[in-house]
Amino acid sequence: MTSDSPSPALIQQTTETAARFIQWVATLIRQRNWFMLLVLLGVGLALLGSVFREWINQQFFGGATPAGFWPSIWTAVVLMFAGALAVAIATLPKPAAAPTAADLVERKAIKALRPFGRQDAEVFSQLQRQASLRDSYAAVTADRYRFGILMGASGCGKTS
Repeated sequence: MTSDSPSPALIQQTTETAARFIQWVATLIRQRNWFMLLVLLGVGLALLGSVFREWINQQFFGGATPAGFWPSIWTAVVLMFAGALAVAIATLPKPAAAPTAADLVERKAIKALRPFGRQDAEVFSQLQRQASLRDSYAAVTADRYRFGILMGASGCGKTS
């Protein structure tokens, strides 16, 4: 091995970094994350226009770049970032509106630790839990019932 050749550890590290980058790009594509893809494309074009400019001039144009080439690259960079901004604005979640009086009236079924009474019957009928309630009542009143556990996701109505 000569002094100019890279070490095996450097080759391994570079390969693993490139593999993670490619997996990340593949994940962005699979998730259709257009915002990050446009930003990545803009950054890539910006790197071409700044870091690799001389190399591109020598490799592809023999030192004489066509007149409008670099302005076109920078225009594409600006368009990529503008597109990313448009995608970000379009995909941002809308801010939640403050609850109205009608919203608060409809939430009578959530009473925290306060007890429910007969006046709450209408609210429970709107929740359409009659079938679940009948099944549960039939199960706990059956002769063969000995022990039971009531479980469910938070807020699903176990206390009610």
